[in-house]
Amino acid sequence: MGGPLFGLAGRWGRDERQPRRGLALALPGGVFLAEGVYSLMFNPHLSVGWPLVGAGLLIPLLVGRSNRDRLWGLAALLAVAALGGAAFAVLLWVNAVVSGF
Repeated sequence: MGGPLFGLAGRWGRDERQPRRGLALALPGGVFLAEGVYSLMFNPHLSVGWPLVGAGLLIPLLVGRSNRDRLWGLAALLAVAALGGAAFAVLLWVNAVVSGF
């Protein structure tokens, strides 16, 4: 599933429309951010989770071509993180419901 999604993000990264480029910057950062938050939730060692969270927040800042791209990337990163967190919460809920049977 990740291959086509990141392929699309790579294509959007070359697009001149700001929202698409911002989303393209946010997707890789969102993966690192989600992995870092997951690590902090279930393995609270500071040396594991926090560097991943930091990398997730830095990707849009380092990869963006302009300040406007960076701002769009950070805004989209917040949206991607919220959607990813909601999807993760739904999966945990489904797991709890299925485990109860």
